Amino acid sequence: MSLISSRRRWSIVVLLSLASWPAPACQAQDADAPATAREQPDSVADAPTGAATLAARKQPPENLWQMIVAGGPLNLAFMGFLGLISLVAAAVAMERLANLTRRQVVPSQAVRELQGLVDSRERRLEKFKAVCDQHPSPLTNVVRAGLARVGRPLSEIEKGLEDAAAREMAELRARVRPLSVAANVAPLVGLLGTVVGMLEAFRVASQAGLGKAELLAEGIYLALETTVAGLLIAIPALLFASYFHSRAERFFREISDCLDSTLPALEALSDAQPTDSASRSLSNNPLMAPR
Repeated sequence: MSLISSRRRWSIVVLLSLASWPAPACQAQDADAPATAREQPDSVADAPTGAATLAARKQPPENLWQMIVAGGPLNLAFMGFLGLISLVAAAVAMERLANLTRRQVVPSQAVRELQGLVDSRERRLEKFKAVCDQHPSPLTNVVRAGLARVGRPLSEIEKGLEDAAAREMAELRARVRPLSVAANVAPLVGLLGTVVGMLEAFRVASQAGLGKAELLAEGIYLALETTVAGLLIAIPALLFASYFHSRAERFFREISDCLDSTLPALEALSDAQPTDSASRSLSNNPLMAPR
């Protein structure tokens, strides 16, 4: 009996030991759990803050000015130069719209008065000069060049008219040439700005390492701004230049038609001019003066 009772006591001791053995580990786990729980809210709380900071740093530009500034100093320099080209093109276009008109190039009143002198077979040179002085324009400048050669052969008069018309046409084209230059230079400047911006974007992406495709994409789309700006300047400038060239050509066709009807009168003035000169020379000769 004593042996059995001793065995029972040892069994109870072993069972109690096994029952009490996991308790420290569980207590330790329970003791560590609040610390983990305390640390986890901090990391969770910090996560939105980091995401918000990254989102604020990578927030895309909301307007055009922010896009230009985000491109950096080089982008600002190229956009400033393109802005200067656009101002020059706009000033030239406004000046040509105001001055390249029929009233300034081929005045209707001058055409009517010249046609009236031709129809009335006017032989006085002063009448034609008075019309030219009264209506200064490319048309009257060409007619004045023909009047300056009255008294010479008809071929010389025609040559004077052609030379004067060529000079007037060249002057009108020279005033439109800045628009053509802007239409050709603006896309090239924009393309150069894009290439320089893309070089800078690839350099930054290569230094940042792999997995930074957003940096490369951002640099490329910001670099493309200069190309867009160059095209926005070139297209209207090219359209205005073509319009002004066609208008000048149309006006000079009208000048040519007016000269075709005026040339016979200039030839008649050339035929009458020697007679008038002879009469004036006789009147000025003291030997032929009346006594």
